[in-house]
Amino acid sequence: MRWMTLGGVVLALAGTPTAAATRPVGVHVVWLEGAQADRAQLDAFFQCLVGSSNLAEFWDGQLVFHYRGSVVVPADESLTLAATPAWVERQLAAGRLPPPPDGEWPVYLVYGDAPIAEGACGRPLAATVAGKKAGVAHVRVSPPCWPGTQLLRNETQIGMHELVETVDDMLGHAPCAADGACEGALACGDVCGNFTGLSCPGAPLQTFTGCDGTPVDGWVVQRLGRGGRARANCDACFACEFTVGLAGSPQPQGCGCAEGGGPLALSLLLLISRRRRLSASLVA
Repeated sequence: MRWMTLGGVVLALAGTPTAAATRPVGVHVVWLEGAQADRAQLDAFFQCLVGSSNLAEFWDGQLVFHYRGSVVVPADESLTLAATPAWVERQLAAGRLPPPPDGEWPVYLVYGDAPIAEGACGRPLAATVAGKKAGVAHVRVSPPCWPGTQLLRNETQIGMHELVETVDDMLGHAPCAADGACEGALACGDVCGNFTGLSCPGAPLQTFTGCDGTPVDGWVVQRLGRGGRARANCDACFACEFTVGLAGSPQPQGCGCAEGGGPLALSLLLLISRRRRLSASLVA
């Protein structure tokens, strides 16, 4: 606030508005022992996604991401998503996970073989961990969600998918921005182009997505749609307008995103999305 005097009257002048604080988000990958064959490659992927891509632009400057690395912990095949916040607290108490810095929202992506995702490919959840706001998600490693593809193809795209929807859930949005056409739901039309590639040092030259016979350059990622933040759109084929790429990459003018089509039948959506949410609107 600035002050000035005009005719003996003190006036208060508003200064330049201060930009809203940017919230740091720490991404932690937690491998259940036995599933970690791709640990080194996935570390390289998340370092690229978090440190070198434009992913944070999907939240329009609200967030800044940090990759906090990966750990391997004893497997627990009975672990459910609802029980995961308390389970993470036990891992923190045992010293298996690093404590998050003050003010940072931690997101714990737990990778493991079936049945960790309880019949789905992945599941997100906003939660409270050790008294602080956090996010947890499960990502299934094996069997792969896209049959006939490399495990790493599934680990990158589905890991990114669950990260995005967990963060949106923490912000109070519906956790659906990576669903529908964006994740290759064939009922939405010509959707295979919504799987795209991300390349940094250490990335594969190309990876087949399993959606069609066309590979992408680097690791497999996917497009996102802000329309999925409205709960009414979770069962719809909304537009996938945001393309993840290296920071500074322009958004393509024509993304080929399928949109419209209205709500899908619930049973069909469960089949093509290959995942379940905790939302009461989706029941297995």
